[in-house]
Amino acid sequence: MFPCLSSVVPEIINIFCILQNHNFLSQPHFIHHLLQSQFHGLIITMLNTLLILLSTLLALATSYPYTPSTFYLVTTEQSTPTTNSSLLRAVSATSLFDPYYRPALAIRLTGPGYGSLPNFTLTDGTLHTITSGPHGIGVYEYNSTAVVAGQELQFLAAPQPAGGLALSGGYLLSVNGTTDGWTTCVGELEQEVVSGLLDGFARSDVLIVGAA
Repeated sequence: MFPCLSSVVPEIINIFCILQNHNFLSQPHFIHHLLQSQFHGLIITMLNTLLILLSTLLALATSYPYTPSTFYLVTTEQSTPTTNSSLLRAVSATSLFDPYYRPALAIRLTGPGYGSLPNFTLTDGTLHTITSGPHGIGVYEYNSTAVVAGQELQFLAAPQPAGGLALSGGYLLSVNGTTDGWTTCVGELEQEVVSGLLDGFARSDVLIVGAA
């Protein structure tokens, strides 16, 4: 499940096998005998291996288990991941929104009872999603435009230049290297939409959730 552990675990098993074969583990003063033995160097190896394992587990504990290629977007007040998105603090699903059938789509917060959610991908710093055009005519790939403070995040059915979006920790949507670039505000038709953070507005985290 975690390839980064593949080189660490066998090494630890090998060390303990050596200790067991030389009857060190059964001696009452295990550490004392080991320090006095020809296996002094083995202690250093074992400590180094355990430190590597510890740092690896710490990194895994602070990152998303994996980064899905296709995902949903949710907003939350919690910047740490969870395997159950419904447990996120003040979490809200998001959906695409085209008020007055305008060409540019926005992302609005969606409450319980939604039928389906849009899937997103992220390449070259730009979010992509496939959905129908205005009035439900045609199907197009919509691409996120540049994030502007105080303006809603928009998607256009046209190629966009490389953007500044990325996934921090594999799960938290960042803007130009910072995760503090998002907020939600009331947009057209009184819908709450995801926007670039503007001074004076409460920040919001945008996380990804693996699509089913």
